[in-house]
Amino acid sequence: MALRELRDRHGEEWRVWDNRPESVHPMMRDSRSMRGFSDGWLVFESADGRTRLRLAPIPARWPDVDERELRMWLESAREVRTFRYPGGRFWTVEECARPEGNADRVLRFTTGAHSLDRPTWPRDWRRYSEEQLAELLATSFPRAGGGPASGPRRRASDTPAS
Repeated sequence: MALRELRDRHGEEWRVWDNRPESVHPMMRDSRSMRGFSDGWLVFESADGRTRLRLAPIPARWPDVDERELRMWLESAREVRTFRYPGGRFWTVEECARPEGNADRVLRFTTGAHSLDRPTWPRDWRRYSEEQLAELLATSFPRAGGGPASGPRRRASDTPAS
């Protein structure tokens, strides 16, 4: 894995490296959020570590290109955050086009084969902690029945413990 450093057009420092699906947690590897990333992707990370962007697929000869080309790729990369929801499931969240293909965007939460689209969202979601992202998911898409069960359920047909 090569590691490069660059400055964007505003002078901010970034690190970039390639990533492959086999380096991802097995729960995420099978996730719908990995569509389009099966051949790997470049990770662009700001020097302060607060922002990570992905670009897929990995461009050929990327470790050897000049900084100008790296900057162009940085500008076209997408921000995708991954977080663990209480209970252990991994989710990704990103801004993307609506499924209908119109110009509107949604904030899409994805895990496994499930995607949930939020039509409005806080502008600063990118700076949210994992706990804040989990809370945004929970409040955006409340569970049927008024929230989590107060006790363990062994089957979907079990009634929540009271």
